[in-house]
Amino acid sequence: MKLNLLFVLFIGISLLMTLSCTEDEAPTGAENTIAFTFDADLDGWVPGIAGGGLDAVRWIDWGGQPEGAVEMDGSDFGTSDGQANAWIYQEIELPGDATTLKFQTSTHDRDGANAHLRVRLVDAGGVSHTLIDWEVGEPGVEGQLVWIDKSVSIAAYAGQTVTIFFEQGDNDIGFHEQRYLDNIVIE
Repeated sequence: MKLNLLFVLFIGISLLMTLSCTEDEAPTGAENTIAFTFDADLDGWVPGIAGGGLDAVRWIDWGGQPEGAVEMDGSDFGTSDGQANAWIYQEIELPGDATTLKFQTSTHDRDGANAHLRVRLVDAGGVSHTLIDWEVGEPGVEGQLVWIDKSVSIAAYAGQTVTIFFEQGDNDIGFHEQRYLDNIVIE
């Protein structure tokens, strides 16, 4: 009987200690993670285009990690003007402990395809900050999207309501200028 009583007392104390430790722990990063997977649509991102004949933003169901991604397209027809042809943007309230913006990107699935990608953040004061400046994508591979993982620090803007832009630009030849985005994550 004494052994059973000691066992019950031990279990009770262990349970009480577990509950109180769990309640005192700081929230994990996973609770403050914001993710956009584009599995079914643009996940609330707003599309924009400059107005050229090939400028477009589409949700696609045939590419992505897994299937479902954003396609941004546009052309300056061989003479790059250094401006965005297509973009997506969203206003986001960054968690107070946000440190990193991560995403996956690919160029068009054709040999030699490439295009510029720029990532900008407009802070709570309306000031635009370039996080990634007109980076040329890896050359395309015929029939295959080649996904590259990217990340950039956003710690300086933690706790602010910001607007994030992903912008596609024609960098040279004027065709196969698509950029694809998937799995945008804020941690």
